[in-house]
Amino acid sequence: MKSLFIYFLFVYIGGYELQKLSNLEILDLEDNSFNNSILSFVERLPSLKSLYLDYNRLEGLIDLKG
Repeated sequence: MKSLFIYFLFVYIGGYELQKLSNLEILDLEDNSFNNSILSFVERLPSLKSLYLDYNRLEGLIDLKG
């Protein structure tokens, strides 16, 4: 799987489930209720090239590495 689009998901996605998606290149998590804790999980996706997090509950400055 190279792309995953998840909209209006108001549940917690644990790091274990996301880490199983090691070949994922595009992850779209727009329109959810994720806070900054989701970032520690998605940074563990080695093949990720695009990440969409519009309309979530992220706060403050976010350090982007890549």
